[in-house]
Amino acid sequence: MPEMRPDLTAYGSKLVILDRPEEERMIRTMEAAVSIDQARELFMWAQGHLQSLLPHEVMVCIQYDASRQLMSSECLRGKILPPHLLEILSDPSSGLAVRIASHCQESVNLPYLFAEPPPNIDNRSAELYREIKELGLGNVLVHGTDMLVSGSSWFVLFGVAASDPERQSYFFQLLLPFLHLVSLRVLSRSASSGRGAAALVSLSDREREILNWITEGKSNAEIGEQLHLSSLTVKNHLQRIYRKLNVRNRAHAVSKFRSFHTLR
Repeated sequence: MPEMRPDLTAYGSKLVILDRPEEERMIRTMEAAVSIDQARELFMWAQGHLQSLLPHEVMVCIQYDASRQLMSSECLRGKILPPHLLEILSDPSSGLAVRIASHCQESVNLPYLFAEPPPNIDNRSAELYREIKELGLGNVLVHGTDMLVSGSSWFVLFGVAASDPERQSYFFQLLLPFLHLVSLRVLSRSASSGRGAAALVSLSDREREILNWITEGKSNAEIGEQLHLSSLTVKNHLQRIYRKLNVRNRAHAVSKFRSFHTLR
């Protein structure tokens, strides 16, 4: 068998050569991915190792089962997003990431970068480019697996740093198997929990904040003080959280919150 060279590839018209620091970061990123088993570990990896190679603002991880049915659409980000933008990006029924992934499965060579619209663009692509621009999401980089026995995984990176598209695409290509395996190991668990994926996506950032404080044993008054809200406002948020998670009390909400691997 010929020797594999992980540091060289011809991507598009440009030969991509990893320098020594990039090789080291790539190896560390791959090694760290192998041991990820919890959602928080995935979050820390995505915000650390992955960011060092593919700087981005938001990543939406999408899982399909073997019959091509959507299982989950999970948003990983290092900053709080307005609830309406979070829903626009990662809603499992009509979110922008799901629509982008669906389009790319049918129409483009991967990885694909939404940056400047190419000439003679088709109407569907033009609509996606326009929506990305109107939302101020910057460059968007997309990659996904073929349909495998276990299903397929797609990853949509919003706000990708505009540096070297061919280099970034090559990094994405190298990391795709690790992203897929980690996604199967961690994110698909919540999808198998019935309403888990939908419940995760439906929680707003404020509701996640409140649930995080509840898991630390804080009272409504203490949470209100931390978030500059009244106790009544916190209580109202809790009632909405209970409805979304289909629970009746704080203890059950915390248990379900943890079992779904909600990211802080």
